Amino acid sequence: MWKNAGMAATAVLGDIHGDYERMLGLVGDLDPAVPLVLVGDYFDRWPHAMEAVRWAMARPNLVALLGNHDVLILAVLEEAAAGVKGQATESWLWNGGKTEDLERLQADPEAIEWMRGLAAMTMVGSTLVQHSDSPVYLLYGRSVDEVNRAITARVRSRDPDVLFQLFAHLCRRRQFYAPQELEQYLAVFGARRLVHGHTPHTRPQALELFGGRIVNVDGALSRGFGPDPRGFVHWLDEDGAQRTMVR
Repeated sequence: MWKNAGMAATAVLGDIHGDYERMLGLVGDLDPAVPLVLVGDYFDRWPHAMEAVRWAMARPNLVALLGNHDVLILAVLEEAAAGVKGQATESWLWNGGKTEDLERLQADPEAIEWMRGLAAMTMVGSTLVQHSDSPVYLLYGRSVDEVNRAITARVRSRDPDVLFQLFAHLCRRRQFYAPQELEQYLAVFGARRLVHGHTPHTRPQALELFGGRIVNVDGALSRGFGPDPRGFVHWLDEDGAQRTMVR
């Protein structure tokens, strides 16, 4: 599921951050035949992350990506198993971690294994989709498969220090400062554009820069960012066109 070239009308949803209800309001009634990409960050800020994870695990035609908050709670999981509260736990609580999320995740080994297998990036036609708006993924490889293998290996190491370093890498944001930097990054992966989450904004549609070559789909939909209704589905058509559906 890491490569999805040629799929038509693929729906992309930004960071969920525990808001299962708002997630369902946007994509819950999509035809299961419609391909759906989630850009990561299922946990923290709002207390229904496990419902979102379980829904994603059961949904066909879905590619779920790994976000920095997801790496962080996996690091917390390992610290808790070792009986310590280290840098991961401290950072997790500061970033809106929910104790009930951790407890429910600890009791759900199937969900833990699912999270450990999440891809870091995917291709939808000629569009590269990843969580963070940063070229930090080049530290892990120079193809989608290389990056995914390297990051999965680190996640599966179950070493909280390794996981925390990965979390720190994926925390980087707003690092495509100029069009030429973005173009060089896209060329490495053979992509025409980059779609990402991670950096929240409150616009009612995806935020595009550099003529649509980079697209931010993190519409801060979670009520952990505030009570105002927000969120949208961004669509990638087979011919490369982009459009947004707002509810």
